[in-house]
Amino acid sequence: MGNGDAELRRIAWGEVFPFVRLFHTFRLAIVPSRMLLALICVAGCYIGGRVLDSIWTAAGCGVALDPATRQSEIDAYAVASAGDFDRWQQRTERARQKLERVALVRLGRAEDEGSAERQLATRPAKELLDLDTQRRQADQAAQFVQERLKRTLATLADDRDLPADERAARRTTLAQCADYLLLTLAGHAVERFDLPGDTVFAFNQLAPPGAVTDERERGDMLRIIESQAALNNLMQSNPRGPFITLLGFESRCFAAAIHGVCSFRWGFGGGALDSEPSLLGSILSAGRGIAWFVTQRPWYAVFYALLHFVLFSFIGGAVCRHAAVQVTRDETLSLGAVLGFARQKCGGLLLAPVIPAAFFLFVAVALWLGGLVTAIPAVGELLAGVLYGLALLGGFALAMILLATVLGLHLMWPAVAVEGSDAFEAVTHAAGYVGQRTWHAGFYSLLLLLYGGVSFVMVRLIGMLLLKLTHVFSGAGMTWFGNISGWRTHSISKLDAMWSMPAWNDLTLLPATGTTPFWGTFFNAPLSFTETIGAFLIACWVFLVVAAVGAFVVSFFFCGSTQMFLLLRRDVDAVDYDEIFYEEEGTEPHEPAAAGVPTDAATDAERPADEGGAAPTDDSSAQP
Repeated sequence: MGNGDAELRRIAWGEVFPFVRLFHTFRLAIVPSRMLLALICVAGCYIGGRVLDSIWTAAGCGVALDPATRQSEIDAYAVASAGDFDRWQQRTERARQKLERVALVRLGRAEDEGSAERQLATRPAKELLDLDTQRRQADQAAQFVQERLKRTLATLADDRDLPADERAARRTTLAQCADYLLLTLAGHAVERFDLPGDTVFAFNQLAPPGAVTDERERGDMLRIIESQAALNNLMQSNPRGPFITLLGFESRCFAAAIHGVCSFRWGFGGGALDSEPSLLGSILSAGRGIAWFVTQRPWYAVFYALLHFVLFSFIGGAVCRHAAVQVTRDETLSLGAVLGFARQKCGGLLLAPVIPAAFFLFVAVALWLGGLVTAIPAVGELLAGVLYGLALLGGFALAMILLATVLGLHLMWPAVAVEGSDAFEAVTHAAGYVGQRTWHAGFYSLLLLLYGGVSFVMVRLIGMLLLKLTHVFSGAGMTWFGNISGWRTHSISKLDAMWSMPAWNDLTLLPATGTTPFWGTFFNAPLSFTETIGAFLIACWVFLVVAAVGAFVVSFFFCGSTQMFLLLRRDVDAVDYDEIFYEEEGTEPHEPAAAGVPTDAATDAERPADEGGAAPTDDSSAQP
């Protein structure tokens, strides 16, 4: 008889602490096939949003931007009250009109701001500015700057009395002044240059020593340069598309939430626009951005929400199915199989989020109709007073539907992927799990947010190093024989003109808010035709890397939601993790047998002979 001693070799942490399974989400999300599905989703949402932006901006329905502070409409909405936001819109419109008047005066299209205002009352600014003429004049001024720089450099090279170090410093200053003027004339940013003066200083520096300056010619060139600068200010304040504005704001909120996670500020202490943002405060700021989108651009929100909803439902269902099969059966399905499953369950995936919205709309319409009845003179007021309790019940129903949808929306797609449920069952599962295990759901969600934030920092770091190292070594090869960026710029390398990355000191481990993005900027200087094509192709490859980082976020969201659904299902329904709706190829769908209920085969094999069943025999030894 044994002594009863046992050695503990391994602890099943997943059984002791079930939430440990959530830490497998990174491994699930980083799988290439799921990343590819998420990448398709990200690309589709982005391309669809940019197409809608082009339509809305062409119709004059872009998002306003404060010319003075560079604050967008969504930023003002997120921090201001309703009255302050209305005043901000009026002030921004007046500031833009002033820029239009100043541009007309500087370009010589009007004598003063008063006449410019009268012209703007009859014709749009785009027609009055005559941009084609201004572009031709800017090209002529750029050619003049190039010729003047060439003469000055030749004079400097002939000056043998000047020390070599001073000659090199002088050559660098001349190149920077020339590029300052050239970029201004081309409508590019000039913040990169740290010059001790402005346009006049840069223009005067290009004059050859001892040369006689034609004051009339000098005045004409300065007028063209300064008028182009005024036009650049106006162009930079042009309204932007709603999607790209919302994307920028939500990206800032996401970056602020990551800062909150890594700084251990997990509460509601600060919003995304504060100096010390917090996790939940940044999420609330992101909600304010969605509220701006819905209230200020309702029709745009409807069209984009439909596109976003279809892509997320279909691709999200496929990602959830792919992750669920790996978690429960330790198998890997092909992309064709999971896309086929998503197509087969398309109705459930699409209609599940629609059902709560339909209930919400039904109750809202009922309240509206009740309001119409109570609008009857004299009788209506009495009915409103007597029956307003019903209206409050309707408001309570709306609040509950909204909260259940917000908290349980991400569980509807895993419900279809794991259980093979229809739309109504998916809604029931999601709402029931959140309602019965509210604190569990909240804890799991917070844990996924924290873990996801740290995981994103790792993936972003890989993408940032990939781009920076590629830029450094490929740029060094492009400048091996000197700066060969052509005749267009003189102090900017060829690669930096097409694609510029932040310096090493400017790269941050955590996502930065309000600075140059980690993927850099494109089209930073006047480019030739071939350089423009090359810059466009480089931008496509770079944004593919950026989209892959975004795809990880999408994949992590759906894989984490699937893990969370499996945990809540076990808590509420006591269903094992490895049970899943599964359909073998060429067979009927297989449902796992309930615990304690024997199958038909097991019943026949285990039925004794004295109960009327024949005991199993060996056919080879049976007597004839």
